[in-house]
Amino acid sequence: KIFRGNQYTLAKKSGGDHGDNHHSGKKTCDRIAEENGVSRASVLRASHYTRGIDIADNLSPGIKQKVFSGEVKFTHEEMSKLVQASVEHRSDVLAQILHPEALEVLESASAEFEPEKAEPVPMPTPQTEEFRCYHVPDEFMKVYKSLSRATEMMKNSWKKTLKNNPSYFTDPEKQKVLRFAMQRPANYLTEIETYLEKALAEALEEEKTA
Repeated sequence: KIFRGNQYTLAKKSGGDHGDNHHSGKKTCDRIAEENGVSRASVLRASHYTRGIDIADNLSPGIKQKVFSGEVKFTHEEMSKLVQASVEHRSDVLAQILHPEALEVLESASAEFEPEKAEPVPMPTPQTEEFRCYHVPDEFMKVYKSLSRATEMMKNSWKKTLKNNPSYFTDPEKQKVLRFAMQRPANYLTEIETYLEKALAEALEEEKTA
């Protein structure tokens, strides 16, 4: 192997060099470093970088060509992380490298929750202008905090799962799974909202006829 910048190129050598196939990876690495006048760490970084590009191209065909053309750039640290990741987690590591904005969305969406806060707190997800400045009265705070705590637990669970599996943002088939999982909580909240409107209308009607 000949060391050139961030990559290796294979070269066949004749004679006694064929006997080197049984040498350990450590000895080979040291020999390459010595022959090319670089440190062993540089050889290892280059090796991880090259292997990482191959892994990325297997996971997302065409990546290697984009790297060669300069359209996509990876750091040594990113490729080292990809190489060291377990096989089943590599697609998520690559997704995290290619789409860091997905994790930024999760981080920005996570607000600090303080269930023991004494003063009234605003509605967590206001849907109409009526609730944008709404503050929960003290006598209703216990129920409100209980529901808010349940919402926060769900949000933290989703955030942790998606942070560990960022490819579910970018892979079309995995997105289907994510969207399917989103239906149940979304439908449940819609059902509650529908019932609220119905119950309120019935209560007002009873007041009129009382």
